[in-house]
Amino acid sequence: MSKMRFLLVALALTGCIKNSTWAPRTIQTFDNNGQALARYLFTYDERGYRFTETKETYDADRLSWYKEYRISYAYDANGYLSGSTKEQLDSVTGKWLYLSRIQYHYDIRSALPETQIHQDFTIESQSWNNVFKDHYIRNETDQLLFVVREVWDGENWYNHARHSFSYDAQGKLLEEKTGNWDTQEKEWISASRQVYTYNKKKNAVKDTREFWNKEHQKWEQTGLFLYSYDSHGNAIEVSYIPATGDAAEDTTLIFYYNAMQSSIGHIYSDTGSFRGIRGTAEYFRQKR
Repeated sequence: MSKMRFLLVALALTGCIKNSTWAPRTIQTFDNNGQALARYLFTYDERGYRFTETKETYDADRLSWYKEYRISYAYDANGYLSGSTKEQLDSVTGKWLYLSRIQYHYDIRSALPETQIHQDFTIESQSWNNVFKDHYIRNETDQLLFVVREVWDGENWYNHARHSFSYDAQGKLLEEKTGNWDTQEKEWISASRQVYTYNKKKNAVKDTREFWNKEHQKWEQTGLFLYSYDSHGNAIEVSYIPATGDAAEDTTLIFYYNAMQSSIGHIYSDTGSFRGIRGTAEYFRQKR
């Protein structure tokens, strides 16, 4: 997994708008030529909590969809997300096989995420093995400042990457930066950043991506994401425009909804990665 592509959620997983909240029902991604790549189907339980996410990949030769993986979500008695498990469909047996999972731990005082442990499943030993641990660091007002990721070497946890967040006086997210841990220098080295541009409704309409050119000691643009919203502040279309050349089809798309209170699609979050050049989303309103 590439350090350069390390990205974590900066916003709350759910939001509330006038006693109701919007949630994604389907997401579909496309390539440079407008060809469908994949679609993601979401189900919810009777409480309105996300229950499953299923990815279906499009086979252009057979003109059909086939299931690739599903993610199942579990909650504790208080309604907090306690774990998510990713499984892959065995095309021969038709059975779902474990791939990975995330375990969640919360701060007792704030009830906000404190750590997340990512594990992979080993078929040979039929056991779960540590991969990453994410630490959420906040200020005195519970505003997220850093997410520090550690990697497991089989015996101990070590620094791997760090994601930092900058806000304006009103608490609006302005910038995110990613840094990688230099094991020799024992310091964080800048890797990438993203700068947000908002419309009058305070929805992010542009996300400019840059990488740190170590040789020239400056930020250089790699591309930008453009967002279109419905009247409720839900991103219904996301597209990526590279600074030069064609964009890779594994570009990861992120969708913001509930007027920037919620997001889905971060690379190492509890959802899958929505990869493509363009993506569309459909939402429905939940009553809570």
